[in-house]
Amino acid sequence: MKESRGGMDIEILQRELGSIREELQLLITERDSLRKELTTIREELARKRDEVKKFKEELNKVRNRLNELYQKLAELKERSAKLRNALRGHLYELKEVSIELKKSQPIRIHMSLDEIKQRIEQLEWTIMTTPYLDQRDEEKMVNEIANLERIFKTVTTNQKRYSELIQRYDEIRGAVDSVKEELSRVSRELNECRNSIALAKEERNRIKQTIADLIKEIVEIKNRRDSIKEKLKSIANLINEKRQRYVEILSEIKRIQIEIRESAKERVLKERRKSALEKLNKGERLSLYDLYIALGETTEEKDVEK
Repeated sequence: MKESRGGMDIEILQRELGSIREELQLLITERDSLRKELTTIREELARKRDEVKKFKEELNKVRNRLNELYQKLAELKERSAKLRNALRGHLYELKEVSIELKKSQPIRIHMSLDEIKQRIEQLEWTIMTTPYLDQRDEEKMVNEIANLERIFKTVTTNQKRYSELIQRYDEIRGAVDSVKEELSRVSRELNECRNSIALAKEERNRIKQTIADLIKEIVEIKNRRDSIKEKLKSIANLINEKRQRYVEILSEIKRIQIEIRESAKERVLKERRKSALEKLNKGERLSLYDLYIALGETTEEKDVEK
């Protein structure tokens, strides 16, 4: 009865062993699959980090370029301001010279300068070569010479001043044109610099957004990685528990098997004793082993009675 019950226990335990083996196989398969997935995730995470590093390097380059462009823009603005100040100065000076030119219009006379010189020389020659020149006529000629000389001096002075003003006006006009041309060039460079800054800003913002998206992906990947790590930890605990139970069952089966063997051995021994005692009571011949068993049983009974 005891052996039968032990056999049933072993059968139950062996079925549990089979179930545990299947569960272990499934758990190990799932663990290996998760490990592969974890390796893939780590590789993906490394790639994403490399991409972030690359884009950060690009971002630094764009920022450096922006700093250079801002510095250039400041220099161009300063240059433009100086040119505008110079232009205002030149224009003010040009206005002043224009006013002077209007004031210094050439004197209109009925004779040319050459004709005035010629008339003066003629009058002087007449005074010098006429021996009996009337005093009134001489005075008249002298006065005419003085008047002509005054007119000649006034006209020549006026013409010289007017010529100088014209020359100065042309110089200032040339300076104005030169400053305007330089200002136009600087204005073009300013526009180009502003456009370059706008494009660099767009590129900077695009790279920053790309980095932000990558970091968001990295966070998601890390969450997946941590989730898989937790699953692996849980599976590892289950595997350890199953293996421990497996060992416990094997130990229990071994114990039951030993118990069954001992029980069977004891049953056989009792039967041998019973047979040996029957032979002994009948006076039949016994083997030394049967006699040993029978005497052993008798001695044990006596010990019990005592």
